[in-house]
Amino acid sequence: MQIFDALHADALHLQGPANSSMEMAKERADSVQFSDQLKEAQKALDPKKAQSAATSAEEAAANKKLMDACKGFEAMFLDIMYRQMRQTVPKDTLFGHDNTDDILESMRDTAMVEKMSETGGIGLAKTLYEQLQREAHAIKVQG
Repeated sequence: MQIFDALHADALHLQGPANSSMEMAKERADSVQFSDQLKEAQKALDPKKAQSAATSAEEAAANKKLMDACKGFEAMFLDIMYRQMRQTVPKDTLFGHDNTDDILESMRDTAMVEKMSETGGIGLAKTLYEQLQREAHAIKVQG
């Protein structure tokens, strides 16, 4: 969770005044949603609960929650990365530019990033999931 908070704080710090308040509000909402998903996944992998889990269905549900949280983190990470990359591209003023262009661009990027994350993305979700699974297994073995 500390890594997520540090990444989130860095991303907010780097954005500067170029971002609209709508983008910042969306980012805050995304981070809260991801935080909630991560807390649910951590509860599902709690060692006390893991020992009392009698069925593989409960374990499968916990794994699904964990994977969803990892995919949510990857989508949020990619969204922040794309926003930062967009800020480096100069605006095209030939046909004019207004706030609606920014909103549509942001919506398109968010949809693209979510689809990328669902289909495998850059592999961050898978790597994070595998690492958390190893740590959960180590906790089960020690407990």
